[in-house]
Amino acid sequence: MAGKDNVEVLAMFPSTLHVKTGTTVSFAMSPLTGETHTATFGPAGYLKPLADSFNGPIPSPTAIYPSSPPGTPLTLNPASHGNGFANTGALDEDVTTPLPPGAKITFTKPGTYHYQCLIHPFMRGTVVVTG
Repeated sequence: MAGKDNVEVLAMFPSTLHVKTGTTVSFAMSPLTGETHTATFGPAGYLKPLADSFNGPIPSPTAIYPSSPPGTPLTLNPASHGNGFANTGALDEDVTTPLPPGAKITFTKPGTYHYQCLIHPFMRGTVVVTG
């Protein structure tokens, strides 16, 4: 039955995206999304403690805030932040919060980049960048 309520699908769409080097990818919240998410890239061993921090009383600032200073474009390559880390920070479609509804990341080197939502680590995606 149709109604006025929403249904959440906790997944990244598309799950795999193919782009060329230098492409800027937009990560945007779907309209009426009731959840907060991140799009976070990096080694699994580095991301796990960040994701786990959402189970405690205060999440890690590295998990909540973008990996680049405000006003600085997010870029990603295998050497970003020393280990291929990049984070959009928390994204939210709710206009009553200060969180942005989306972020953009430019991929500067070819490679396969896996990402996840730190708040919902089962939400994963891949960006494949070719020359």
